[in-house]
Amino acid sequence: MISVKPLCSPSLSTGASTATTRRRVSPASSVKVSAKQIVEHVVLVRTKPGVEHSKINDMLRNLYGLASLPQVRHLTTGPILRTQSPAPAFTHLFHSRYDSASDLEEYNAHHLHLSVVRNYLFPIIDDIVVADWISDDFSGSTEVAPGSIIRAKLLKLKENLTENKKNQIVDVTKGLKRNFAQIEQLTVGGNIAEARTKGFSIASIGVFGGLDAVQALDAQSAALSDQKDGVRGFVDDVLVVDYPVPAKAGC
Repeated sequence: MISVKPLCSPSLSTGASTATTRRRVSPASSVKVSAKQIVEHVVLVRTKPGVEHSKINDMLRNLYGLASLPQVRHLTTGPILRTQSPAPAFTHLFHSRYDSASDLEEYNAHHLHLSVVRNYLFPIIDDIVVADWISDDFSGSTEVAPGSIIRAKLLKLKENLTENKKNQIVDVTKGLKRNFAQIEQLTVGGNIAEARTKGFSIASIGVFGGLDAVQALDAQSAALSDQKDGVRGFVDDVLVVDYPVPAKAGC
């Protein structure tokens, strides 16, 4: 959805290019793969108070239309289930995946993407944050199955942290998947977005089979806390959102 250039997200699709026109690679190419590179693109937005529901639907429908662009390997967008942050809650999440950073750049610069952002996104939101990162050890399905829960986490680090300490944070985050079976897929990396990062410099997403799996993980709060003890002092702020992947594209 959003991104790095003029920023943000989606492209205009004249209504006809919604979910049904989504470009999809064959099942073999998006299902089982060995470790490879994937580029994650996550955008969080907050819609303005009192905005008409029809305008939100138009935004989501046109964002989904961006899935027809050739660079996109996966795309989902919709309302956020919950936000774990003291700041005002974001209302919607956009998540897409690309084979390379150059593919993401081409997507960001595409006239359809820019049109959607300009005409359907920006007019109805009052806050936005963007995170892009590269995962070099991605494995599994590029698609995120309907009914899954995506937990996106953005970290704002203390000033003047060494690269070694930043790498420790990434390593600890990667270790969560090894130690907690509820996490089906996890990627983490430094935020390479050029705009609207709000200072969040490390981002990750965990994919869960459903809400029960998220609740089972959260029930292990003591074990989770122990896992993060060594790096907690490196972090200045944390933003966490849970997003339920819709059963079908569109709204």
